[in-house]
Amino acid sequence: GLNPKTTKALEKAEIRDSQENTIKNLYELSTAERINKKVNPWSKAHIKRTQYIWKLLAPIHKIPIRDLTKALLRSTLVDIASKTPSSGQKAKDLMSVIYGYAVRNDIIPTNLVSSFSDDPILRKPKPDETNMQSFVPLDKLGHLFYLVKSSQMSMPSKAFLFIDSYTALRVNSLIGAKWSDFDEAKSILNISADKMKNKRATQCPLPFQGKVFLHELKEIQQMLSGSAWNESMFIFSENGKKRINNDTPLHSMKRILNKHNFPHATVHGFRTICQIKWTQDKFISEAINIQLDHSVTGGSSVVDRYLANEAFLPERAKMTQHMADYISSEIEAHQKKYVK
Repeated sequence: GLNPKTTKALEKAEIRDSQENTIKNLYELSTAERINKKVNPWSKAHIKRTQYIWKLLAPIHKIPIRDLTKALLRSTLVDIASKTPSSGQKAKDLMSVIYGYAVRNDIIPTNLVSSFSDDPILRKPKPDETNMQSFVPLDKLGHLFYLVKSSQMSMPSKAFLFIDSYTALRVNSLIGAKWSDFDEAKSILNISADKMKNKRATQCPLPFQGKVFLHELKEIQQMLSGSAWNESMFIFSENGKKRINNDTPLHSMKRILNKHNFPHATVHGFRTICQIKWTQDKFISEAINIQLDHSVTGGSSVVDRYLANEAFLPERAKMTQHMADYISSEIEAHQKKYVK
């Protein structure tokens, strides 16, 4: 009762569908679509993180998406989450991107990942369940920065750590800055949208101490580069041509922390320190959120840009200067108490 020609064609189509619509092929198609978007494409840093997460999903790479059962997908994600919870969430997000692409292109009817929204292990953690990045206690901040200041650390790393602690910028937002981004007259560092997590270009006010570090860095680079120096060069760089790696400041700080028996801390933890200090000292909450690149009240990107770059810029300038002065005073207090 079946047409042999139709049956054979369907069998071939199923084989072709299995070969073309493996998780690996759909990963390549779906990520290429995100990378090549004209509006808010994935940043280089996000692409690099995605490639790392993709390797963790190796057990299901070759499986056709139609054959990937919910049980197998869950066990794969749970296995990743059991080793590193944050990687488990990122793996789930990446699989959602793949499934979303497959649904939009009528390859499968539903996004299987959405069924894990209430899963006890795979659900997204609530704000009060998320641990903050480890940070140096405020009463040890003067000691840490005294050691950074007096260390043999490279000048680009030293300047980066100080300026990052003043501004609470993410590493990826600050580390690739070029001299052309720095408005010395206004003491503003312009950061493009692709370097910000919220994909919103911003102006970051720098305190006086930050300008001093940049002046020293520029002098070193100009001495090394001579007439070849120009404003398209990187700020946090030995010679301006190649910026320091993202991990370099962290490794430099870790050596100091380990040598002097500090508790574990990360560069990202400076954001927590700034948030604590600014909140304690009663700065405007909207300005704090904008400086931290968090979501702000406002119904449109136009409103957000206005809030970030106009309405609260003077307040944010006070905040970064306040943080710089606080760190300077803590260094001075440590020197008076412990350094002969």
